[in-house]
Amino acid sequence: MRKTLGSLILTIGLLFGWGATFIHLTQLSFLQPGRLGQATSQLVQNSAVRSAMAGALGTALLPLFGGNTVISQAQLDQIITKALANPQVDAEFQSAMNTAQGHLIGVNTGPITLGGAAFSQEIAAQVAPYSPQVAQTIAQQGLAINIPGSALPNLGGYAKAAGKLERLFIALAALMLILSLIIHPSPGAVLRKVGMWLIGTSAIDAIVFWFVPSYILPQVAFSWAQITSAVLRTAGGPATTFYVALFAAGAIVLVLGEGVKKLS
Repeated sequence: MRKTLGSLILTIGLLFGWGATFIHLTQLSFLQPGRLGQATSQLVQNSAVRSAMAGALGTALLPLFGGNTVISQAQLDQIITKALANPQVDAEFQSAMNTAQGHLIGVNTGPITLGGAAFSQEIAAQVAPYSPQVAQTIAQQGLAINIPGSALPNLGGYAKAAGKLERLFIALAALMLILSLIIHPSPGAVLRKVGMWLIGTSAIDAIVFWFVPSYILPQVAFSWAQITSAVLRTAGGPATTFYVALFAAGAIVLVLGEGVKKLS
């Protein structure tokens, strides 16, 4: 009876522990202020993102050309690539990504567009060979395009509660662990399970927050996947430290559990 009850309490505690680690990793990645802005250099180099932005540019230009497709997709790709190579346009793109980050953490709800003065002038200059009139219109009135894939969900409520939830889950996990150690007839077995859980969690977190964005998402030909991949990879340093810490803690607790088992 004590073994069953102790194991049940430990399982509940480990669930709280998993919740705490997940929340911590989301705070290192998606919820970290400026994380999308830090990812712009990776995004502008990604062909899927540039292609999606070229498509958005074509949509924005279509009414200006009277509904006629004057510029091909390949030419639009070249225009976007050249535009993003302009440091001023790149700065405007970074600002747009910071706006998208604001959407994610619930700071703002404004449109996520690329359409500053530098972008408009750059596009006007490149459109001029196709139509001087359209180029003049863009230069005078400006041009904005929606950034595909950046319409991220509003996680403002979660972002505000994440810190408190993490602390609560950690406290509950610790409480459950203590109770399990008291109730379970074999504290060594409890510690071994905790050690294995820490090692396993570090591996699972590494798969979700490192392997998937590094090797799986880049193969998905959608801009949202590339944005997600870039965001997760920019969190690589802090996240890797966390994986290693979890693994090391797991190894220590596992050894401790073996020692307690031998002494009992």
